[in-house]
Amino acid sequence: MSTPSATLPIHGNSARNGVLIMLLSMLMFSLNDVMGKWLVASYSVNQLMLIRSLAALVVLSPFLIRRGWRSLIIVDRPWLQGLRALLFAAEASAFYFAVSYMSLADAMTYWLAAPIYVAAASPFLLGEKVGWRRWSAILFGFAGVVVALEPSSESFSLPALIAIAGSAAFAVAILLGRTLRETSDTTLIFWQVTGALLFRPAAWPSSPPAGRRSPDSR
Repeated sequence: MSTPSATLPIHGNSARNGVLIMLLSMLMFSLNDVMGKWLVASYSVNQLMLIRSLAALVVLSPFLIRRGWRSLIIVDRPWLQGLRALLFAAEASAFYFAVSYMSLADAMTYWLAAPIYVAAASPFLLGEKVGWRRWSAILFGFAGVVVALEPSSESFSLPALIAIAGSAAFAVAILLGRTLRETSDTTLIFWQVTGALLFRPAAWPSSPPAGRRSPDSR
């Protein structure tokens, strides 16, 4: 018979493993951003979105097959699923476009504002309670983003405006994911990746490789 003392190490190990997995996932996201910055010099946004989506589907195919195609396609609230997929496609396209004209650090500063958008909108869209301490943190966080960006006339350039729109789309997509939290993770990822593949032409017009164009080109 198990005792409480026997279960504590297991719980501790689980929490430690969760932290390690989270750190590893953040490392993978960072590497993905760096590779995107590197590849966008030779490939267009559409090409990167196509390669990215197809590669993800290949890697995820064992999990998708195990889940069953019917359960992946027939879901509750498909319009919300489609909107979330469209927003993620637009967000990824905006990121690749932005880093083709600005440094990765500058682009990431815009995306760091996304959690602030989420925290600020969650009381109104999700009905979650946000106390004065959290509101203070939101305001301080937003002020920090403004200081880091150093607003100027260049803040209204096309890449900067697209970066702002991309971070906002990312925030709304996160909120929709919270709304669809009863949907399995595999299904959410399938719709996100497939949506990026299908909505790719709609999310961004075709364009030549980033190294051959300028923001003001017509």
